[in-house]
Amino acid sequence: MIPDKAIRILYDRYIQDTYGYGGKTAQRHIVHKYPEDALRELIVNAIVHKDYHIQEPTTIRVYEDRIDIFCFGGLPKGWSPDMLTKKHDSIRRNRLLASVFFAAGYVENWGQGIEKVINQCRANGNPDPVFTERCGGLSVEIGINPAKDVSDILQPIINLDEKNRIILGCIEKDPGIPARAISENTGISINTVERRLKKMTEQGLLRREGSTKSGKWIIVHDNL
Repeated sequence: MIPDKAIRILYDRYIQDTYGYGGKTAQRHIVHKYPEDALRELIVNAIVHKDYHIQEPTTIRVYEDRIDIFCFGGLPKGWSPDMLTKKHDSIRRNRLLASVFFAAGYVENWGQGIEKVINQCRANGNPDPVFTERCGGLSVEIGINPAKDVSDILQPIINLDEKNRIILGCIEKDPGIPARAISENTGISINTVERRLKKMTEQGLLRREGSTKSGKWIIVHDNL
């Protein structure tokens, strides 16, 4: 459904997680900039509670240090943004949509979604979300998760967009597959395939063993 597609686009194209190295054994672990389930919950809320009389899109803006989700349709009369962070009843602006998302399993208990978001942010090391009414709508902003330990040595994770994932998928199925066959099987131009193979090799994601004709690609999973 739409929330899952939105999440995949966000994490594939705009949100790059980082690797952290810490602890006594210096083991590598992924440091998520934002908790995925929290963002999904906020996207569902934006869809369910949007005022569709205002024909403007819901927006998700990704900045270097924060992410902002905004939808038109303010809070119920008499409510203030800080009320959302406390126990509150749920007023469903679009009951049919709410029922659909509840039936699909995106909503567990009415009125508890924001509490879930706050707990997930805290567990991931993010600051609590900030809710603000503006321009006839509601904005929620989550700050980025800084390194959890100042002794962590962080490095950017390689960004695998959709085309890179497709190319790596072809190689995983057939390590000996040539670039032209990848192009023919995926519809990605040969020039793009060759350029991305070269780039991923330089980044340490791929390694070539053997000759151009009879060799094979090795995916270096430790660098993914």
